[in-house]
Amino acid sequence: MAQPSGQVALAAGSASEHFWYAQSTGIWDAKNSVMLTKTGSAGMSTEGGANVAVGDAATSYALQSAINMAGPWTVLIRCRNGATSGSNGMVFGDMSYDNYLWLRQSAGILAMAIESSGGSANPTADVTAMTTWGLVFGSGVLTFYKDGTSIGTSNYTGGGHLKITKLLAGYAGGFGFDGAFECANVIPSALTAGDITTRTANLYAVLAGGTNASDPGGTGTSTGSGSGGDATGGSSGTNASDPGGTGTSTGSGSGGTATGGAAGTGSFTSDVLVNNTGTVLASTTVYWSWWQGAIGATPTSLTHGSSVTNSSGIFTAASLPTGAGFMLARDSSGATVYYQPGTI
Repeated sequence: MAQPSGQVALAAGSASEHFWYAQSTGIWDAKNSVMLTKTGSAGMSTEGGANVAVGDAATSYALQSAINMAGPWTVLIRCRNGATSGSNGMVFGDMSYDNYLWLRQSAGILAMAIESSGGSANPTADVTAMTTWGLVFGSGVLTFYKDGTSIGTSNYTGGGHLKITKLLAGYAGGFGFDGAFECANVIPSALTAGDITTRTANLYAVLAGGTNASDPGGTGTSTGSGSGGDATGGSSGTNASDPGGTGTSTGSGSGGTATGGAAGTGSFTSDVLVNNTGTVLASTTVYWSWWQGAIGATPTSLTHGSSVTNSSGIFTAASLPTGAGFMLARDSSGATVYYQPGTI
């Protein structure tokens, strides 16, 4: 799902989360259905087809209500930093709590302080590029992610408390943000690495009209083929009914409604993927093809890609053309194949 052009609320299945995204006139709070109160004069712009809030040394956006939670938690935030001096890298924070996300280009550091106990990781690429940063706190460890890939961890002794009162320039005292902000998501749980990858691929899936594994879905089917070769013809007199491999297993499940996005595209969320031995394919890379149309007919369109399943064995394919069709997916070995119809 692309960034909405209008003001969209959180999906019912994401009601416990917080989500903010830039509009042409400011930053929208999807949980509380309100525009954030702005202090300062920095304006709005667009980057990569999405609205962004431009930062400076003094501009900030006050949250409708402060985020104040103990661990575990997850923060996903899409932004970039244009600063080279390192002074204005404050993406969010609370000036009275010493609690912030700090993004510095000069040192190449993504850092967060929690109850005066800081942690940092060194990104492998330029932080001036628009990037989705992830921070996951659980069991005393803070894990940092860059565009869905882990870039380091830090042990925390401060209890993992998270407090956010402002987006951009949240720390005050001259620590602003000389970059651009697209969106942010706070989740009251520690997501797995597979969940981070899936969420990063479709940040707006938590909104109504997006796709989220916790949202209600329709029904669908998945088919897993067994390992080993199919029965195939051999020498003269051999036919396809001769033994040649293992059989297939078919299961049905709920979920799997493909939900539309914006501008003629949408996303498809799969059923739980289970192979023919009954094993859920959790945190597994799958390769898929979305066939828009019906079996036995020339497709209206074909879209191919890859995704990583979450901890429940579910994946989401984004930016697909709207209409009825079916999803074919396989694991890396090609020994297990899944089929699921749906409408986007």
